[in-house]
Amino acid sequence: MEAFFYDSLADMEKSSEKIDELIKSTWPNEKDADAFFDELEKSFTGKHSDYIYRNVPTLSK
Repeated sequence: MEAFFYDSLADMEKSSEKIDELIKSTWPNEKDADAFFDELEKSFTGKHSDYIYRNVPTLSK
């Protein structure tokens, strides 16, 4: 399980922009990036949930 904690939705947007920037710097050639992510997708079943916000009582102070 992987979790990311943000103080605001704006921080989440900034994170997405930074990820895009890192991808472009790692794979300047878009075809190379597409090939990598196509291969990466084969590693996952696609059966999971993406939550932008989820209340987890055990994490509350």
